[in-house]
Amino acid sequence: MTEHERGIHCLFYLHNTFENNHYALASFITEMRRHGVRYSCAAKRFLDNGFRASLPPQRFLLPEVPVWDGFWQRYDMLHAIFDGNPSLALCMTAYAFGVPYVLSFHGGYDTNCKIFDPSLREKLVIAIHCSRYTTVVCASDRRALEQLGCEAEKLVIAPPAIDPALLPRERGFDLCRAAVVGRFIEKKGIDTAVRALPYLPPEFSVDIIGDGELREELHALARQLRVTDRIRWHGELPLDETLRIIAADAFFWHPARKASDGNAEGIPQILIYALALGRFCVSTYSGHIQDLMEDQENGILIEQDRPELLAEVTEERRRAGAAPAKPEVGQYSIQDQVRNWKRIYLSPDELPRRPLRSEER
Repeated sequence: MTEHERGIHCLFYLHNTFENNHYALASFITEMRRHGVRYSCAAKRFLDNGFRASLPPQRFLLPEVPVWDGFWQRYDMLHAIFDGNPSLALCMTAYAFGVPYVLSFHGGYDTNCKIFDPSLREKLVIAIHCSRYTTVVCASDRRALEQLGCEAEKLVIAPPAIDPALLPRERGFDLCRAAVVGRFIEKKGIDTAVRALPYLPPEFSVDIIGDGELREELHALARQLRVTDRIRWHGELPLDETLRIIAADAFFWHPARKASDGNAEGIPQILIYALALGRFCVSTYSGHIQDLMEDQENGILIEQDRPELLAEVTEERRRAGAAPAKPEVGQYSIQDQVRNWKRIYLSPDELPRRPLRSEER
């Protein structure tokens, strides 16, 4: 570790720190702290959950962040996760006090919908122009920002990362089970998974992990379709328990859709984990999933809202023995991404325009 790495102090901003599904961001902060970066955190809300204990001790609610020079000069940089006006205002405050900043886009809603808000466009272009770098999770995100007039030279792909050490050992899998993981919101398409069950043999069942605002509607749908006894509702689970369930099921379904408000998927971290486990993954063309999955290569992509098609491709693979996809981690490993992020933080002049693959190092 260089003296530069050891001494860097970063103010990190995330709207809600951390939500229960923010495994990618929480693991990023934890790993970067292990590599010597010191963090303070700012947020609109600090949530009281399992992530709270892993947060840096110095925390500020957004209204408490001082707007005076002495405060900002404590920091070598600001790293802000885009959430609209709050993150952009914080970036401009850092800029006013001469503190370099990195702006990051992580959520699918941001780059599929929010960035196209006319009231944000000019501010967004200026904020990206003034940033040290602006990171996105995939090439589709970068193209979307370029189309808005943002500078390509500032845009760097830094995909969500997984920790290969968390992958459970292979102990066999059940050809009559699929795992589904996600918040119970419209864009996740959990209802499509429920609707697929009547098209499959009665011995086929699903493990559904998650919770959210559509819980009652999903349970009612299962009762209406008479498939309640074929669904195990696990609720929200820690990541290690979630991965054990995924590893035990032959199939992983991620039947996402573009929601009525424009919300759509970015690069779901849990889908990366399922691919790394070698499960047979079936997802959709919604959002930017195509940046992660290639149809017939590392899984199957289908049209959204097609439960009968989800069931059809699953049954075909089940009858054929559902040979799992070849496990892959590649550029998504936390070790590779920490190296990328250290270069984003510390060596801007040498930064590559895409993540470095292991064979290029």
